[in-house]
Amino acid sequence: MNNFICEQCGEIDHIVFDGYGFGDRLMEGVEFTLSSNGEVEAKGGWDNSNYLKQFNKEIWLTRAKSHISGYDIGYCPKCGEDIYSEEGFEAK
Repeated sequence: MNNFICEQCGEIDHIVFDGYGFGDRLMEGVEFTLSSNGEVEAKGGWDNSNYLKQFNKEIWLTRAKSHISGYDIGYCPKCGEDIYSEEGFEAK
């Protein structure tokens, strides 16, 4: 589905993106991951975060998936390098 290549780290199995793009200041600084198979999750797990526990998980994950689908930039979880996609990313 998604093929992520970092110039420094080579092929990686997921990218990271910030929640600000779809949640403004409410999700600013909350990192989400997109795996190569299209799965989206809050980095570190939704249930492991005292901050995220107060929000409706399904609504915010749906917004995250909608945001990253067709979006063309994320970053490498290992080195922080920007990862681009000419076609846009796909989330399921």
